[in-house]
Amino acid sequence: MIGDWISSTLNGPLIAAITGLVVMIAAIVVAVLRHKPKSEPKPPTEARKPRAEPGKPLPPPSPEPDAHAPDVQSLDDAETEALDAPSSYEMERMEERSTLDSPPLEKMEAEPRASAAPESAPTIGSENSDHYAVTVHYGTDRRDSQSHDAQARFTDERARPPRGASPITYGSCQVTIPKSHKVGGLEAPWWFDWSGEQTDKHVILQGLTTTDRDDFLRNLSQAMNDRKSAFVFVHGFSVSFEDAARRTAQMAFDMKFPGAPIFFSWPTEIFGVTKPLAYSEAENNARWATEHFRAFLADVIQKTGAETVHLIAHSMGNRVVADALMQLHWTLTPEEKAVIGEVILTAPDIDADVFVDQIAPRIQQMDARMTLYTSSEDEALATSHTVHGYPRAGTFAALSHLPDGVDVIDASNVETGDHGHTYYGDSQSVMSDICHLMVSGLPANERALTLSSLTSPANQTYWSVREATTIEQVWVALVDGGHTRNV
Repeated sequence: MIGDWISSTLNGPLIAAITGLVVMIAAIVVAVLRHKPKSEPKPPTEARKPRAEPGKPLPPPSPEPDAHAPDVQSLDDAETEALDAPSSYEMERMEERSTLDSPPLEKMEAEPRASAAPESAPTIGSENSDHYAVTVHYGTDRRDSQSHDAQARFTDERARPPRGASPITYGSCQVTIPKSHKVGGLEAPWWFDWSGEQTDKHVILQGLTTTDRDDFLRNLSQAMNDRKSAFVFVHGFSVSFEDAARRTAQMAFDMKFPGAPIFFSWPTEIFGVTKPLAYSEAENNARWATEHFRAFLADVIQKTGAETVHLIAHSMGNRVVADALMQLHWTLTPEEKAVIGEVILTAPDIDADVFVDQIAPRIQQMDARMTLYTSSEDEALATSHTVHGYPRAGTFAALSHLPDGVDVIDASNVETGDHGHTYYGDSQSVMSDICHLMVSGLPANERALTLSSLTSPANQTYWSVREATTIEQVWVALVDGGHTRNV
């Protein structure tokens, strides 16, 4: 009997607890080992391939001062030299950058940027005295607590509807963004700030409404207006419903997205000392949520009159999106598949070999245009590598062979917060390229304003994010060049 108890314990809670502790210890170890001074050079991958006519130099783009909050701003070359002498690799990067040809950027630098944005970019949200109000639409399979507090309405647990009923709740959220907002910021009060949230300082989920499925689709169709476009954001591990709503509104506002912003929120706990099993539970929930997201996305594509629906997935949310797309390949008509615009996969927490050899080829059968954003400085994915034993698709260094037919973007050079994992939403340079991609529909080799071309050791082309390019520059260039597909 004692032997049976020991066996059941080792096969049950004890093993789960040990797994959670391993995840926590791995995260701490990886963070310590990967913390390097900014002046330490990265080993160069390969020399850049010239994209322009020889002998036609272009100075590097000049960053706007104070364009970002300090924790998300990319350091330019002058700031780096002021901190310490550049390494030989950094010198090589500066020389290469000066030879890259980017006609759109040259045109942009001649324009008065301060007055260009209001004339070129659409207005997002309604203006109030000290903030803007942005509406975002949502679907979620989290449990509805029925709380009157919007920020506590949906929990980190699975919805448990009556048997045969859908677990998805539909609705819209009202998010306020302060006029003092910095691009890429997700401003919130510090825990010791007793004054709490303030509309003139913080990005706040102010309220939400719930509707039935038919009303949701009708309201969403009206929100698209004549543009008939939308993006759907699927968050990753350890993200609350509240933060998913705030991030979706912030991205739509910062990119001045000309369409309806939507997010799908699946149940995931906030990782911490008191919840060491949150990661393994989230992996199960991501698989559980896939069928619900598939149904949600099919409705958005088939029943709103949308002409273009972009997908943005982050971290573990890439598993939800990738699996759903592979299922939709068999159920959507060719005309419905054509509605899917850009499939944007950022920092995927997916086995790199599985993604390259299995997932990417199957999604390509839908004729979907895929862009993969990666970084070798992503500490969260380094921890996932330690836990799973295999590198992740969102780690650039893990891609010994780049997936065919996928534009691979290396964001290792951008400054970002949250352990190098959230560059998709807090780096203006990365968001500028995502904005360029969604608004213009141009492939990576035609986005010289935001990207630089490089060649891998396997002689494959990939791209690096240009530092300090602004969203304002992108909009002016696209409007002047007539490349605003959704405007």
